[in-house]
Amino acid sequence: MENTNYALVSADERGTVLALRGCVNAENSQSVEGGLLTLRAAHPAGTLSIDASVLDGITGAGMNVLMRIRKNEESLRLFNVSNDVYETLSNNGLTSVIKVEKAQNHITH
Repeated sequence: MENTNYALVSADERGTVLALRGCVNAENSQSVEGGLLTLRAAHPAGTLSIDASVLDGITGAGMNVLMRIRKNEESLRLFNVSNDVYETLSNNGLTSVIKVEKAQNHITH
């Protein structure tokens, strides 16, 4: 079965952009981590960025995946992060070790 929680968006000499989708949690974190690492190994040039525009949620298991990836990717960047996901990452200290950029199009009421 194909994993729909991650995908390659683009890759060139400047870097690789991967995407996270849905919710990354204990149920799928191992397959997500393996998939991200495989895609990165196939496209190792430049920096690694992760598009989180369709990431609905992330649990502790998902945050652990990001921290393990960060060990080898010092310039790891998450962008297009929703307010809810940003709050989760911030409350757990990830925004102090990973560059996290909120989505520009999120409207707050």
